[in-house]
Amino acid sequence: MDRLGRLLLTEAVVNDILPSVGRILGGWLIAVAIGVTVGTALGLTKTGMAYVGSLFAFFRAIPPPALIPVFMILFESTRP
Repeated sequence: MDRLGRLLLTEAVVNDILPSVGRILGGWLIAVAIGVTVGTALGLTKTGMAYVGSLFAFFRAIPPPALIPVFMILFESTRP
């Protein structure tokens, strides 16, 4: 049991992994807050949904695997 504790709680975990997990959770919380706020606002107003309703219907009709090349181009890292 002691070996497992030393294996998992190394200095690398504290210095590298925990900050990464914190960034992931922080980004997720920001996305949830924005998504719930915008979704609630669009759901409560007919005008807002009139503007973006057709856009949502268009993106809902596109199969998700077809968007993979688009996201690969958008999120491609710049190479030196």
